[in-house]
Amino acid sequence: MRAARAHRRRHYRGSVPGRRPNKRRDCAAGRFNIQRDYFGVNAEPQIFDDRDFETRFHVPRNVFRSIYLAFKDEPLFQQRKNATGPLQAHPLQKFEAAFRCIAYGDAADLFEEYVRLSLSTVAQATRILLELILRRWESTYTRSPKQSGMKKMMERSAERGFLGCMGSLD
Repeated sequence: MRAARAHRRRHYRGSVPGRRPNKRRDCAAGRFNIQRDYFGVNAEPQIFDDRDFETRFHVPRNVFRSIYLAFKDEPLFQQRKNATGPLQAHPLQKFEAAFRCIAYGDAADLFEEYVRLSLSTVAQATRILLELILRRWESTYTRSPKQSGMKKMMERSAERGFLGCMGSLD
């Protein structure tokens, strides 16, 4: 059953003659919405404060900015012109969509209306952003648990009926 579904799934092929044209997404409006809501535009303050920002992205605004500045020049996140001439999505749009996918664990197509990006772009940006974050900061921020912490986790799991389980994502 699973193999049949995988076989039926269409693979991304990009622009091919004979396919329907891309949707007019108005990437500039998506970028403006993000900047207005979270960073302020034209000397006006942002609509959502730091608390709202952290609630939506699960990271403080300064952490978001530092990650954005670290990776905005990566090839996927650079703003380019498409084959017909107009500019494609701004790096901020891709970061916003990817961060929300990571923060909420939601599907990439949920953010299409606000961010104005396609499902494939958001999915690719999320995957690449996670890979870049891991490559850059995994060795700094991940560590093996200490023996005392490991013992507490195992005891807590045993109390819940999961013998030998180190932890869970409940």
